[in-house]
Amino acid sequence: MDLRLLNQAYYLPETEYVHWARAHPEYSKSQVVGLVNLVASMKGWKRKTRLEILEKIE
Repeated sequence: MDLRLLNQAYYLPETEYVHWARAHPEYSKSQVVGLVNLVASMKGWKRKTRLEILEKIE
């Protein structure tokens, strides 16, 4: 796991997480979901936004 990629992913805008997940198949679905949940919590995303992104990833 390359932590630099995860560090860069943390700073992506909300709209880019689905694209990032598809572009990095080396990360499991559970890892990507964990990242999205962490970012959503830390950045104060609305619940609806987080759920929409997770739905598109899964």
